[in-house]
Amino acid sequence: MAEPDQLATLGMGVVAWNEWRRKHPEAQVDLSGADLGERDLSRVDLGKANLRSAKLRRANLWSANLAGAYLRGADLKEANLSRAKLQGANLNGAYIRDADLHKANLAGAYLRQANLSGATCGRHVWNRRT
Repeated sequence: MAEPDQLATLGMGVVAWNEWRRKHPEAQVDLSGADLGERDLSRVDLGKANLRSAKLRRANLWSANLAGAYLRGADLKEANLSRAKLQGANLNGAYIRDADLHKANLAGAYLRQANLSGATCGRHVWNRRT
């Protein structure tokens, strides 16, 4: 369950959130199950955050830091993940269908049972589940 204070801080916008993250680098971010769909979260720092089962459908995560984030079962359908940092992220069972992954860094990301159907990465379009 998402931490209400953290969700409220994120609700104040990306600038406020990133400032909070800079001031609290040791904080365990828990936004699990949060509905963050259709939000502009470009350049947000969600590195190592718990986003299990979060709803990020059609969210703008352009250049977002999601390195090491726990996104198991998250809904990222049609999300803009271009240039996102997803190194070492756990995307097991995530729904990433029709998402934009152009220039996203997925090095070491765990994609077991992730649904990438229709997701684009430059000229490549996934047409099956991984």
